[in-house]
Amino acid sequence: ADAGRPDRAAAASAASAALAVPRTRKRAPQVALRSSATDAIALGRGHLKNGRFEAAREAFTAATKSGRQRGAAFLGLAEVEWQLGQLGAARQHAQEAVRRGVGLHAKLILGNVHFKLKDFARAAALYREVLAVQPGLQEARRNLAAAQQQLGLRPASP
Repeated sequence: ADAGRPDRAAAASAASAALAVPRTRKRAPQVALRSSATDAIALGRGHLKNGRFEAAREAFTAATKSGRQRGAAFLGLAEVEWQLGQLGAARQHAQEAVRRGVGLHAKLILGNVHFKLKDFARAAALYREVLAVQPGLQEARRNLAAAQQQLGLRPASP
């Protein structure tokens, strides 16, 4: 008879654990809220990488609602709008990303937007800012040379 009691205790413990699951589920949304911006940015990057620009835009837009991740979210939006050829929106989001301290990649996108808008002097200045921080970034180096060529200048080092 005593041997059956531990089994009943184990069953009761298992039943209690099963009943505790709903409480864990109630806590899960709080954890999800804290990580939702990070998750949305990761999701947006995945969509962007796979060419699903509208889905990426939705994910990054959702992430702009979070305080700590807004800069990265605006950078993602700038990348999406650049890929879609929406230069005005790309410029606006890249400027917001720079304002929020994301900076380097946002400045590269901003330089690309200015280049496309034929503001070669501003594009070259932005590429120089990027190269001052990351001299080996080949995209910035090539784009600076192209901007300088458009301005009739001989390509020079940043």
